[in-house]
Amino acid sequence: MRTKAAVLVLLLALAPMSAVLASQNAPVAEGTNGDWLMVDGYVTTKFTSVGDTVSVYALTKGHSGDATTTNTVVTADILHYEDVEAFDLIVNQRLPSGGVVIDTVVLTPSGAHEDDPAALLWEGVYTVPLTATGGVYGASITAEEGNLVSTDDATQIPNALRDEIESVLQAIDTTWDTANPMMDIKNVFDGLNASGQGSGGWTSFVDDASRQPGLGESAQLWNNMIAAGYNNPSYDMADGARFLEALLDFLESSDQEAGMAFLTGVLVYGDEFPLPRTLDDFDEVVAYMQAFDPIENFTRFAGTDNFSAAYDAMVGSDEWEGLSDALDNLSNNEMVFASFQTVLRNIALLSVSAHPEAIIDGLEAWAAPLADEDYGNMTPFQRLVYGWSQMDVTVQDLDGDDFPDEILWEYELLLNTTEGLQWQARMDASYPHVSDGFDDFNTFDVDVLTILRDTTEDPAWDDAGNAVQDFLSWAANATLSKELDWSRSEDDSNDDEDGDDGGSEDSSDTWEEVIFDGLHPVETLALNKYKLDLGFELYFECEGCAHSDTPNDFNMSVTDSSGQTTNVVLDEKLDRSTHYIGRFTADRAGAEVYTFSQPMAGWTPPCVDDGCTVSRATLEFESLRPSLLESMATEANEELFVVSALGVLVDADETVPVATEMDVQASVYDAADGALFGAEMDSALLRISPGLGVSAAASLSPNGDLMFDAAGPAVQYSGDDVDGVLDVTVEPRQTDNEGEPLDDDKAAFDGYLSASGDAFGWNLSSDVNAQVSDSARGVALFTTTGITDDGLEFRYEHEAPLPDSPGCMISTMQMWSQGELNIEWTYGNFRSEDGTPYPYASLDQVDIDYGDGSSFSSTAPMDSGSESYSYDTSDGTTEHLVTVQYTTEHGHVNDLSFTFDEDAGILIDDDGEEYHTSYHQPYEDHRYCQLKGEQQSSTPSPAIIDRFISEGPFEVLDQQVLTSNAQGTVNLTAMPPHTGAYVNIVQASHTDALTGVTRTGIGFNIAMATTATVGLSGMDIIDHFAGLPVYAANVSGISQSVQVVASGLE
Repeated sequence: MRTKAAVLVLLLALAPMSAVLASQNAPVAEGTNGDWLMVDGYVTTKFTSVGDTVSVYALTKGHSGDATTTNTVVTADILHYEDVEAFDLIVNQRLPSGGVVIDTVVLTPSGAHEDDPAALLWEGVYTVPLTATGGVYGASITAEEGNLVSTDDATQIPNALRDEIESVLQAIDTTWDTANPMMDIKNVFDGLNASGQGSGGWTSFVDDASRQPGLGESAQLWNNMIAAGYNNPSYDMADGARFLEALLDFLESSDQEAGMAFLTGVLVYGDEFPLPRTLDDFDEVVAYMQAFDPIENFTRFAGTDNFSAAYDAMVGSDEWEGLSDALDNLSNNEMVFASFQTVLRNIALLSVSAHPEAIIDGLEAWAAPLADEDYGNMTPFQRLVYGWSQMDVTVQDLDGDDFPDEILWEYELLLNTTEGLQWQARMDASYPHVSDGFDDFNTFDVDVLTILRDTTEDPAWDDAGNAVQDFLSWAANATLSKELDWSRSEDDSNDDEDGDDGGSEDSSDTWEEVIFDGLHPVETLALNKYKLDLGFELYFECEGCAHSDTPNDFNMSVTDSSGQTTNVVLDEKLDRSTHYIGRFTADRAGAEVYTFSQPMAGWTPPCVDDGCTVSRATLEFESLRPSLLESMATEANEELFVVSALGVLVDADETVPVATEMDVQASVYDAADGALFGAEMDSALLRISPGLGVSAAASLSPNGDLMFDAAGPAVQYSGDDVDGVLDVTVEPRQTDNEGEPLDDDKAAFDGYLSASGDAFGWNLSSDVNAQVSDSARGVALFTTTGITDDGLEFRYEHEAPLPDSPGCMISTMQMWSQGELNIEWTYGNFRSEDGTPYPYASLDQVDIDYGDGSSFSSTAPMDSGSESYSYDTSDGTTEHLVTVQYTTEHGHVNDLSFTFDEDAGILIDDDGEEYHTSYHQPYEDHRYCQLKGEQQSSTPSPAIIDRFISEGPFEVLDQQVLTSNAQGTVNLTAMPPHTGAYVNIVQASHTDALTGVTRTGIGFNIAMATTATVGLSGMDIIDHFAGLPVYAANVSGISQSVQVVASGLE
């Protein structure tokens, strides 16, 4: 019984929280005169049966007196959660949401808590009545004294989170009801579609527009216009002509019908989308989402045959069907153990099958003409899209409201040429439906943009935005973890605003005070039983600062809503002159608002006159005790327990040899009726074999290790499981060691190599010497791939410079004063992840062109050096293109160029955003010079995936839903394949035929499968108990010789 209870306690403790019962009470209550009361309740009995007792406890603080004199009253309402089953709670990790109070227990004080004298311990006992129907129960514990009432139950914190989320959902739904643009946009496209439908169909529309024969008819005038677009050099409107041709081709193709059906379907779908207002509404959302099939809509377009066939093949596979069935079972809370395993297995199998690749190939085949700009092989829809993308466009804002009033595409300009106007005149006179159709088409883009503008400017969005902001603020207070970053402004330029271009500038005038944005007040809630306890960490980078320039500590104040202020000292960490830590602990838990001062405000180091600066700073703080959301899982589970109203006995041998039959019999009964016939018995057999975890994990990696040698470059593989050979590709390095892209990296390998070795490695020394010149060498990405005998595809990536490659160059540009530029360089090793330096070619020459006719050149530079230059600030030229070239002994050139403004500094282009700065370093040593370590990945075969499940540490051996016979039993038989613990879990449900009342019960058994046996000789087996033999000595003398024989241990 203790073992079973311990397992259930563990399972309950692991279950995170979801949907909950509403409650307006909180564990902490506060009075107007400063008095307060807090209660923390919990249930220690996690699994019980009818007629048994449940121990209920509570701890209070803020109460009056002691155990003998207190006026506090503590009670526990016992709730039955009828909407959730025990399996649902334990396995699906779902909380109940509809508790019904069925009883109340009065708790009595027993004395102060042994670890906290200020806390008073209360105890109570709840006896489960024989009439209980079983399931999930809970205790809602309330403490009262005077006007103070505090309550602790399982649903408070999750419900608070639910309320906050639902306030956002409701605000968004309300806003969408007001600002929804979908039907207005649909009306625009319906109007376009009506042009073709009203003229007898799109083919008739195209005939009237471009195919009517005769002098001065549409065919002649259309062809004249198109030819003029292609051939008249004064027009230069070939893209417009091609678009018009593509437009008419599209209109009479099947793609037009597919496109309009898809577009209008999406708009109607979006208009009727049931945005959830509560968390319970998501079931309806999921059902609505499943009603729309984007694949079916996409496959209506021409050229999607390969994709459609590949998708149909995947949907028709056994894995997909098994996955669909398992998901249905999970949604219905049926066969949860087996279904969950099936979902994981089949997703893994599908991911490594040929289906995803075939689907991707199908998509690529459809998109290939667009990607290759192969206009001749494009579908009508693709030609339309491509033609549209190639046209020039003119956007006109006629009324100055920063919104386009006219959008003129190149085809519209062609329509307004001499030839185009002749065609339009013919349309107006003979085919007005064509003229009207083009008028609608010419304005639909502005019409749609106008609708979208009106939607985004709808005042209703302010309510949704406020709701989102309120939720983010609540979430920040519920998590109590922040990281605030500050960096020096990039637009400082040390200008002399008064125009004085002579003398030196006082460096203290350029000091920038460190102020952390986002250091907002923190609000604690009465729901959190832990008092606020924050740990602070401050660190910064000070360029030019010595240890003596930084203080021993910083101070920041914390002020509560009553005005009480506490000083927090941020002490310098040992041997870290720019790293500080501190702590603030509130007096007690409760609802409160705390504001913080800026810790570095007003600080100026002594070195400021010498030009030192803080480039960046970070202030972090986090709760040292569980935050509200962190405590949600444990706090919500403390008051829950499971009652079994039916007796469920699970009988199996306690020990069984591996590979022999194990019989499991489950019986269901109640005290009044005995064995129950017709009960539904959900029986699952789980295998737990921790010893197989290592071998299972090893099956996802090759057996050997890959030893990379950059000096070769070469690789040696220590395993013997490679099927075939190892392949390698060598490409330029693309990212730094933090994954950020390296654009135009001059130190990267300039080329591409591929080769094959054998099953034990590869060596590219001869390939590099023969195919890669010294000037093209640099840091490369080596990718080694192979496949094992078991079908495991593996991949290793290494970053390293090729032999004789240039070293790592770090350049720094600074504007010291007006017109004064300093360029520094540091040339050294690239390094491996563990800091091992790679050899590099020596620096042979440094050349600097200052862009004003002056230059610098050194043919014997040091690896570290600098050059300063002062421009003539009186010559009227302020901008200069500066070029720096570093040349190695092997002729490799690493160059950089930048624009220097004598007044503003160095021009930086940051993703299209330009600004000037007085300091710029394109690459940082720790990110650029230190290369990434070995990266390994693998793709298992279906056979490996199956073995990982069947031979791994955990497996659902079997699960069945059976019906009990007249003796109230069901039987399950399995063959244990491995050693380990075999857990048999059975949940029974029985509905009384007369009353209609459904009662539930749960039971389980743990058996061990072993490969060894122990036997006794010289004694008689007289019985078995719990699957174990009971021996007795059958002797006539004083002693009996007994032999213990073990087998299977070798």
